[in-house]
Amino acid sequence: MLACLLVFGINGGPLTYYDTAAYLNRGGQILAKAGVQPLATITGLHGDPAPAAGDAVGNNAQPAAPAKTADVSRSMVYALLLAVFAAAHALEGVVLVNALIATFALWLPIHILLRERIVNERRLDAGMLTFAAVAVGLLGSLSFYVAYLMPDIFTPVLLLIAATLTACAPRMRRGELAACLLLGGLAVMAHTSHLAIAALLVPIVLAGSLLLGGPRRWLAPLLFAAIALIGFAQEGAVRLAVSKVEKAEAVYLPFLTARLIKDGPGLAYLNAHCPNPAIPTCALHAALQRSTDPWRLTATHIIFERSARLGSFRLMPERDQQAVAAGQVHFFLAVFADRPIETTTGCCAIWRYRRR
Repeated sequence: MLACLLVFGINGGPLTYYDTAAYLNRGGQILAKAGVQPLATITGLHGDPAPAAGDAVGNNAQPAAPAKTADVSRSMVYALLLAVFAAAHALEGVVLVNALIATFALWLPIHILLRERIVNERRLDAGMLTFAAVAVGLLGSLSFYVAYLMPDIFTPVLLLIAATLTACAPRMRRGELAACLLLGGLAVMAHTSHLAIAALLVPIVLAGSLLLGGPRRWLAPLLFAAIALIGFAQEGAVRLAVSKVEKAEAVYLPFLTARLIKDGPGLAYLNAHCPNPAIPTCALHAALQRSTDPWRLTATHIIFERSARLGSFRLMPERDQQAVAAGQVHFFLAVFADRPIETTTGCCAIWRYRRR
């Protein structure tokens, strides 16, 4: 636990992103509608009130949504988590939750494998092996994401759950299976992109289970499919709530499209196929040509920036913005079909670097 909190200790507090304030605001709105906590008492990052919907956050402002639409791009579950801790003036508690979840997700498969595989009739210590895993993680970004008030830590947790179920499900006890289902469900609901990750992992978990063979090999893909269904159910519930409670249409910002462009395969696809009026995302490709600054291609600038030098999506007509956002899943499938290796492994980044 202390190793996971290394960056938190060095920084003297949690790390934040400008979108953290948007999560806090959204969670505060949900609490206010439930009558649990007045929105005015939900504090933002340094004791300042969380911005109202559509208010500026730094230089990357997000405009107010049209009267009959509601932006549901951010996870309601994670927004509520932040808002509850903010209401208690204890945002540092989110970091502790991150550390607990990350440590448990590492400890669980180690515990299961050691229970089933005894070396020289003596069990290796699960605590020490978990610490070793965390220590290796410190060479990367583990401690950073633990200290980060954003749902990014749940991405590796989701991958760990998929791997744990694939390798260990036939030998797991009911409580361990329930823990995987709980952690996986929480992870898939923590960020909208995790739903796509979970859906793509289902066939991989199935293939791994069939390859390993043995009794109950159907258990891992069945449980992970249930985790993916939890994510789909949450998205359906959010859409229904927005429709019934806010009398609005749920809309998503094109995070997936922006990420595909930033990582390379999306931009390569657009360069090869645009201009084409049949591809809505070509409008975004045209907007990206207004500048040659390479920073305009980062996902954050694509979605939020408004300046002539770095802006693109926000400078497009509203109708084009809605078309790009609505077509992001279709755009992902088109890019994946056109460049499957680059899309799934990031080989395009290595290839571009070698060409330079």
